[in-house]
Amino acid sequence: MALVAVLAPWRAEAGGRVALVMVGEDYQKFQKSNVSAKQASDIAEALQAKGFDVLLSANPTNARARANLLDFSRKTSDADLAVAFVMGHLVAAGGQSYFLPVNTELGVSTDLFSRGISISSVAQIVGKAKAGAVIVLMTAPNFETAIAGLDARPQYATANPTSVVTVFSSSSKVSVSRIDMVSAQAADAVAKALQRPAPSLADLVKAASADVGAVFGVPAEVSLAKPSPAPESVASSGADSLQTKLETGAGGAAQNKQKGRAESERRAPDDEAQADAARLQLQQAKVELEKAKTETQRAQAEASRAEAEAAKAKAEAQAELAKAQTVTANASEQGSVAASAPIDEKLLGKRQRERIQERLRDMSLYTGPIDSIMGPLTREAIMGYQRSRGAKVTGYLTPEQFEALLPNGG
Repeated sequence: MALVAVLAPWRAEAGGRVALVMVGEDYQKFQKSNVSAKQASDIAEALQAKGFDVLLSANPTNARARANLLDFSRKTSDADLAVAFVMGHLVAAGGQSYFLPVNTELGVSTDLFSRGISISSVAQIVGKAKAGAVIVLMTAPNFETAIAGLDARPQYATANPTSVVTVFSSSSKVSVSRIDMVSAQAADAVAKALQRPAPSLADLVKAASADVGAVFGVPAEVSLAKPSPAPESVASSGADSLQTKLETGAGGAAQNKQKGRAESERRAPDDEAQADAARLQLQQAKVELEKAKTETQRAQAEASRAEAEAAKAKAEAQAELAKAQTVTANASEQGSVAASAPIDEKLLGKRQRERIQERLRDMSLYTGPIDSIMGPLTREAIMGYQRSRGAKVTGYLTPEQFEALLPNGG
């Protein structure tokens, strides 16, 4: 049963530090992972104590894991620091490593595209923050029947975002039989590192890799010590300042009267000068307030315009999708069309791959970055496109589908 716990509410002012801790322990088709939900909970609580807003997801299914990533992605855009812990069974194929949700079933290696969570996709999400890390504490699943093309040790051929360090607790230096032990020890080491008053991001990387893991990228020089609370601001308006100065002047005048008329006349010009200065400060404060109001109104207008443009784009995408669905329905009435062999994607240029992602995004099928990488998110979007056309769902475009997406080759 999947359990999702938000250890602290998302706060805009604390948006500088966000964390995702995702752990798979109780698998339906594989043995139990040696990296436990208890260790994940310890890590999540330690991060929370350091001032992070933490999303803890224990034993997520495929659908729940992807929903958690979407929630996490919404928060990383405004974050100064984002950290994602991925803990549990992991396999690799074709230069990519995939976390396995607890309900994963694999028949062939290509099942990973839709049934596994790509670590490179997690890194892209973390890369939306100013700095971050993806820490993978991995264990090796036992397959009843070996599946060609799968590797129990990590592979990571995709370019890592420059602001992100990606760490695997295991590597090619570790035998498969020792992966679980090494990763369980790394989980304990990470929890202990977080218990220190002021650990750094580099300390976490060192604890997770333990000199035998694989590290991609360089950790940012960031301290994980809990930030000091911001001091309460004491704001004094120009009017308060003016009132204080006037009261001071009045009190001084009263004292001057008691000391004598001559002293009062001597101090009166100074008091008037102070009052004039206070009035000028008040006027300047009012001008700044009006300026701030104008800027706020302009920003609100820009936001409304952006929302309108987004709504228009969405409506156009929905209309385009409806049109494609209508064409599919008409074609199905005339009989199914024989499936064509997929196009050779190696012959596509970078701009053509980007245009495919853009067209799928316009149809609300693709949510990833426009990076020309035909990765898991792009495969899922293509599958959705094929379903909308009533075509065979493979995740690879046929020449007919490619032409429909990019007339005349884009």
